[in-house]
Amino acid sequence: MQITFLLSRFLNGGIDTVIVRYLQCLANQSYKLRLIIGSEYKGLQPFEAELPAEVEVKYLLPESILTALPKKKLSHKLSAAEKIADAVFFAPVRRVLQRNRLRSILKSCDVVVDFDSTFYSLLKGVPSKKIAFFHFSINKYHRGDERKLRRLCTKMSVYDKIVLICNKMAEEFASRAPELNDRISVIYNPIDEWQQRQKALEYAVSAEDYILSVGRLEEHQKDFTTLIKAYACAYRRNAQIPPLYIIGDGIDRTDLEKLAKEEGVAERVKFLGYLNNPMPWIANAKMFILSSKFEGLPTVLVEALMLDRVIVATDCPTGPAEILDNGNCGRLVPIADVDSLSNAIIDLLDNNELRSEILSNVSNHKKLFTPEHCITKFVELLQ
Repeated sequence: MQITFLLSRFLNGGIDTVIVRYLQCLANQSYKLRLIIGSEYKGLQPFEAELPAEVEVKYLLPESILTALPKKKLSHKLSAAEKIADAVFFAPVRRVLQRNRLRSILKSCDVVVDFDSTFYSLLKGVPSKKIAFFHFSINKYHRGDERKLRRLCTKMSVYDKIVLICNKMAEEFASRAPELNDRISVIYNPIDEWQQRQKALEYAVSAEDYILSVGRLEEHQKDFTTLIKAYACAYRRNAQIPPLYIIGDGIDRTDLEKLAKEEGVAERVKFLGYLNNPMPWIANAKMFILSSKFEGLPTVLVEALMLDRVIVATDCPTGPAEILDNGNCGRLVPIADVDSLSNAIIDLLDNNELRSEILSNVSNHKKLFTPEHCITKFVELLQ
């Protein structure tokens, strides 16, 4: 069976790590695998080396003048004039070339897997079985713009199957597009515990006792503002709590560093920047915190679960409640609630009995996210 995975771009996010895991698991089976990537951004694709040799990789738009401005946009350095030029001149050419090249490639394919649900307009009329993965809370997609969401649901009808990565996301999707209900499946993102533990041994961390958070420093979603304020509140109550380390980078880093200074914890909150492999830091953290306003199924939270960390997460849509088994495998707190997050930090640091109880619940629950469980469900979908 020839399976072609589609991805609009191959960068350093959660979706990119998940598609690598799927390809690694499927490479051991009797499939012909192909990964088609919309645009190439050399120097910004850290997971290329992790792709199995058995996977044929093609770019619809190899790096060129057509991809220069979108690549520049990723660093938030695109001027207003450049945005207009890209939209008017380059974007239409990219669409035509991508459509024509993709149609040519898909002539020999049994199953197409649109892994970030972005190729629907290019897949009309393609006879292969079409599967889409949708990795986000649809109620938060397009920033909740109802007109765009209705149009999106209509476009999703091109797929034969639609995979949502947690049950809550599937419920949201089905309520918005009931006509597609019989096409919906739920498959959690697979995380290989052994692989994560091997990555955790790649280097030694430079701290012994710390609290950790990992994510893009973009406040419209991740809300490190609440985390820093909650940490400062906890530190004022107990000056002995470990420092807070934050792994990740983004457009709001300067403002967050300023906030830590204003809260009097600049010396206690350490910004480590983006790390290609944060597993050693996760594996050795005394506590892992996710403070997002919304998610899909946050990969890093599953990774922390697999590495048996004590976790505090906002009960945001969607993902954390299912990952933490509704609070049995970690503490859930309300979104943007400084006091609740601060109290959870103090409670889990001070209460060894509670920490032990949470960790004892983790060992069985985390089996739901293993490749054995998730890939089996995906193979059933193929058949």
